[in-house]
Amino acid sequence: MAGKLDMSRGTILGLAIATGPLVWLLSFGADFALSGWTCGAHSRLPFFVISAAGVLLTALAMALSWHEWVAIGKEWPGESAGEVARRRSVAIGGIGINALFILVLIAQSIPILMLRGCE
Repeated sequence: MAGKLDMSRGTILGLAIATGPLVWLLSFGADFALSGWTCGAHSRLPFFVISAAGVLLTALAMALSWHEWVAIGKEWPGESAGEVARRRSVAIGGIGINALFILVLIAQSIPILMLRGCE
């Protein structure tokens, strides 16, 4: 039973570390796909909804990584080897990469705020 719990935690951490890049990729693609429609409709609202949803999902993944790091023990992995050190490294990586992609998603929203309509 403990092996299944450990495997699911490892899977959760793996998904959490991949969430930021995947959400950004989907957000970027959705913005591009909707650009023609939003130009014709003269509405930027879909872009804001996509950006807000992306930031929210990425922040949740970052919070999940933080929670797992706290649950494992708030220590840096150091040079030790083993399962606990690996999970700490992945959890810290999840916090960092998701924080980075929150900034990327916000930066991607800046042109939407600055430009009007079909520019």
